Amino acid sequence: MTDPLDKSFGLGSSDTFEDPEPFEIVIPDHPTLDDITKFALLTFKEHAEDAAMVDPKYRARMLEVAVSYLKIAQDSIKERDELVLKERKLDIDEFVAVKRVSPDKGGDKPGSAKTRNEILFEIHEGNKHED
Repeated sequence: MTDPLDKSFGLGSSDTFEDPEPFEIVIPDHPTLDDITKFALLTFKEHAEDAAMVDPKYRARMLEVAVSYLKIAQDSIKERDELVLKERKLDIDEFVAVKRVSPDKGGDKPGSAKTRNEILFEIHEGNKHED
């Protein structure tokens, strides 16, 4: 596509502006919190870059929208971390319950129940030996 003004300004056919190819975002059927974080950060980056090229009187509003995407990413990371902590807490609580009532570990003898810190230390030491 050539513009009639190209001749006036001495632009060749290779210097003409071509419309960029449209891009498509593929959203998974079952997005995870990591997918949401990734999309929010990409959108934040695009909005922040676009805001740099906009008239200053509209730039503040565009940056507010960009920050909202950053907030979405922050919330999804926070939610993912809370879920991981809850899952680990459930695993530890289950492990503590099994240790306290398991006859083969001596958990049924008076005074033989281990504290939570002792059990966490055992888990930590066990993980060191597995690596």
